[in-house]
Amino acid sequence: MTISGSNEVVLKNILVGEVWIASGQSNMEWPLQNAENSSEEVSNAKYPQIRLFTVPKNTSMTPAENATGQWAVCTPQAARSFSAVAYFFGRKLYQKLNVPVGLIHSSWGGTAAEAWTSRETLASDKDLSIFLDNLKYSLENLPAAMEEYKKAKDLWDKKNLLQDQGNRGLELGYQRYDFSEDDW
Repeated sequence: MTISGSNEVVLKNILVGEVWIASGQSNMEWPLQNAENSSEEVSNAKYPQIRLFTVPKNTSMTPAENATGQWAVCTPQAARSFSAVAYFFGRKLYQKLNVPVGLIHSSWGGTAAEAWTSRETLASDKDLSIFLDNLKYSLENLPAAMEEYKKAKDLWDKKNLLQDQGNRGLELGYQRYDFSEDDW
């Protein structure tokens, strides 16, 4: 396709067909290389009419105007780390419709569902609006909020994780050749 005006832009290898967004949390982020029968699935991921685009992870308080990244032809190399759910969906769609398919993968495992919910929706529900209150507080008091988080995490870790007692083996005589562990 050639676009002419004050300058000329030539675009090549253009496809027209279906374009779908695959977005969400860890179940959507799960890569094809970790799927069942992954070796076979990855090696067979040769679909030049399917294009893959992964949106890089980036946080923002406002919608972004553009996403960085690039479209890739669906090859074993490109599909390997791509969303397995998106890949299987796109492949099925391509096989059924026999038209080019573009897949945009924008998931982020471990994110809270509220992060994917519009501000308006959160604000309109009294049970969800607390998330906006917490976000506002955190943004206005970031250093204090980070310190509160660190203290809460340290307390949780101390309560829930095995604490290293240090190496007491020398004082208990573990290194002695005649040491017996029979009573363990």
